[in-house]
Amino acid sequence: MIRDIALNCPTLFRSRKLWRIRRILIFVFIVALLLFVLSSHDEKSFAFDVTSGNRFITVFSDDVWRNKTTKKILVWTTFFDSWEWYDDGNSCLNNSCPFKCEVTNDKFKITESDAVLFHPNDVWKYKGIPSYLYQSYVDMPRYRSRDQVWIWYSMEPPIFLWGESKPNIFNWTMSFRRDSTIKMPYGTMREMTDEEKQKLFHESFEFGTNRKKMAVTLISNCYDQAHRYRLINELQKHGLETEVLGKCGLGKICTEFENAHLNYNCMQDHLGRYKFYIAIENSFCRDYITEKFWLSLSRNQVPIVAWKFPAVDIVPPRSYINIFDFPSLKSAAEYIVSVSKNDTLYKSYFVWKRRYKIGGDLCNFCKVCKELHTKRPAQVYNDLEGWLRQDTCKKTGLKTLISTILSRMLYDLGLG
Repeated sequence: MIRDIALNCPTLFRSRKLWRIRRILIFVFIVALLLFVLSSHDEKSFAFDVTSGNRFITVFSDDVWRNKTTKKILVWTTFFDSWEWYDDGNSCLNNSCPFKCEVTNDKFKITESDAVLFHPNDVWKYKGIPSYLYQSYVDMPRYRSRDQVWIWYSMEPPIFLWGESKPNIFNWTMSFRRDSTIKMPYGTMREMTDEEKQKLFHESFEFGTNRKKMAVTLISNCYDQAHRYRLINELQKHGLETEVLGKCGLGKICTEFENAHLNYNCMQDHLGRYKFYIAIENSFCRDYITEKFWLSLSRNQVPIVAWKFPAVDIVPPRSYINIFDFPSLKSAAEYIVSVSKNDTLYKSYFVWKRRYKIGGDLCNFCKVCKELHTKRPAQVYNDLEGWLRQDTCKKTGLKTLISTILSRMLYDLGLG
């Protein structure tokens, strides 16, 4: 009997392999059918057109601004289910803000408030896919005065914003986008004073020339809209040695430290051993430049980015390499490798340090306070959803979500 089983093993293995392939094909067919059904409800897309941004905003001619010594900011929602941003607001306004404001999360003070802050991810009563099926906000203020501004406050790209944003509710937007009412980037730069420049006159900037390792990245979102795994794999195939850390790579690092500060220092030290940091974001959204980029500059590395938008006025000039500036990923990889082998060329990516300095911006709640003390015409976003979708990336919907997950699964199976 054992002999019969042994003889039949090849057949058994073949049948199991055929059944596995059959299951994959069935899965692909079901997903394709779902995508077809959802195609009639596809996400709207808008062309990237900076000059036409004002069509989403109605500006009123009458002046409703109130002159007050101290403005009051009411935080209406949580920030990802946490009130930590209320504490951050207090710290910001009390420690480093030159303008007078106070922040509260007491909803009974709505009638006294000059601004009301809402975090869009916490505005929806239901999160994720259910937010599309049940378009329902959490309890909103029942009181509203004409001289009060409601602010849509988000650091997230459209791919993480579920549901349809309602029109004629929010007066101001606050995000990393340059066309927001209040700009809130992840990092900033400023030009140094003449005195600061003079101090650096004799600096040689020998950053990274003695580093032996090539490139590193830390990724924990494996199902990203940008398909970073494909981009990085192509760069690796053409000679760019890259170590991928995090959940989507070799695993977490510095896990021995429970203290957040020690963990952060350990990670910065480990990542700083490489010449380049792959700072490709999870999506190609307009102006979306996160701490991935800014921290790599602080570690004196050259960031490798994938930007589909011009960024010359928001980041230091010639401080990065954009793979989309090249005709192909092959040519991008070959150029990065050539930079790593040429000390003079590599050091040219740090010349900006003689003129610019990272940081120097107001904290976020202080930016709100500054604008509240600035006399400006009343306005409302008549089409906030349209403004959000006027981007270089897609806002997440059912079709995009399924397509992103399917793409990754096929990639992992070696089928796409």
